[in-house]
Amino acid sequence: FSNHYPGNDDKYVKYVKDIGFSLRESVARSLADGRITFARDFCKCESLKDCMDRTIPFYTQVIAPVAQNQNVLIASSENAIRGMLMHLCEIPEDRISEVEIPTGLPLVYLPRMKCLRLLDDGQYDPDPAKALERYNFGTAVELLFQPCDPEKSEFCDINPDGSINNDPIFRLAPEEKKQKIYSTSSTNNEKSSPSLQQSDLADLQHSPDAAVPMI
Repeated sequence: FSNHYPGNDDKYVKYVKDIGFSLRESVARSLADGRITFARDFCKCESLKDCMDRTIPFYTQVIAPVAQNQNVLIASSENAIRGMLMHLCEIPEDRISEVEIPTGLPLVYLPRMKCLRLLDDGQYDPDPAKALERYNFGTAVELLFQPCDPEKSEFCDINPDGSINNDPIFRLAPEEKKQKIYSTSSTNNEKSSPSLQQSDLADLQHSPDAAVPMI
């Protein structure tokens, strides 16, 4: 029995009640344990569609109503996030394989623009065209970070010169960047990964567009 199988995880065995029992699984485990054991029929694999069948209804019925009035932090697996972004960003089924989701990177979803933005940690290239090269978002990065179309959305960010600001990064003010201090390792002198600050999310509350940060 693999350690990665949900049936071997106490959290699933003890608390999952909405999945039926498997006769085959129960017999196999009874023989292995030397006693009668009832085992639930946990799936042994899950496609993206299977994942979306679970997560999208939950997002629509539970998370979306709350996200209308406040920021919501979603922490989940890469596959669950991929499925949600396919739904939220309206990514075609035949192109979702071109999208990669970096692990542990906070992603800010803008519902009205149906696209993502990233929180600035002071390390992104100042050129918006090069900023996304820092992480691997796959070969279809434009599906996640779509430019704002003023004909489809009235919430586009306008620059002082009248042009549309399509920077994929929520940039910090210069003085805020100076306050971003990163500790260095005493062994290899490498910079540690910056953590998501409360002030970063608080700033989003003043955005004209509600946001759903996802990790």
